[in-house]
Amino acid sequence: MQVRAFAKVSLGLSVFKKQNNLKKHDFESIFLISDQLYDVVNVEINNIKRDSVHYFIDDKEIYVYSKLVYRVLDWLRKDYNLQNYYKINIHKKIPIGSGLGGGSSNAAAIMNAIAQIEQLNQFDLKQVAKLGSDIPFFLTNYKAGYIKGDGASVEEIILPDDFSFDLHLMNVNVNTKLVYQLFDSNSIHVIRNDFHKIINDLKKGSIQNVYNDLEDYCFKLYPNIQHQYQELKQKYEYVLLSGSGSTFVCYKKKG
Repeated sequence: MQVRAFAKVSLGLSVFKKQNNLKKHDFESIFLISDQLYDVVNVEINNIKRDSVHYFIDDKEIYVYSKLVYRVLDWLRKDYNLQNYYKINIHKKIPIGSGLGGGSSNAAAIMNAIAQIEQLNQFDLKQVAKLGSDIPFFLTNYKAGYIKGDGASVEEIILPDDFSFDLHLMNVNVNTKLVYQLFDSNSIHVIRNDFHKIINDLKKGSIQNVYNDLEDYCFKLYPNIQHQYQELKQKYEYVLLSGSGSTFVCYKKKG
């Protein structure tokens, strides 16, 4: 079975300080699907009793070990008592480490494919969020959504038909873990996003007063990304880093 795993951008990101009893940060964000950028995922039953996951770029195999994909496969086998093992080939178009949710989108696409093959019931998003906070959004098949908490809460947003944005991809694989470590080291944190207002503006086809809490920390670690940001600001009314980087969401060309 062949399925597409679409990229998503995060429009605004509020990250909350990690509590002592939590392994992950709670957050708020708006996710938008990019229809033009996707990986192609092939899923089929394996003849041998083990899962195999292979990644390709331009039909050439590359080495990637995805803990997330194997975690999802183990969870499916345990919680749904799957007897089959799977051979999975992922043909990458979404750059790795780009802040576009490629790994989570791949995981969701695999889950959907296996659900069809095995005739599984709808997944519990609260359980799925424990595997990866971005996966629930991809499972909803929404074009846009307001995400909060650990990722399990997803509220659909209906955007105007003519709403559009540009993606600026950089050839930089951002280390998300390092960005979050730098964020955690800063004891002062102010929540700047008002997502109810942002959503209302989006429904009218506009973007304003949107912030990404990880942007400054990404720029500190990767000055070349900050330099590109300054250049894009000369061309667009609004430029925002997606997730922890390195992709920019660009809105409304100047002039």
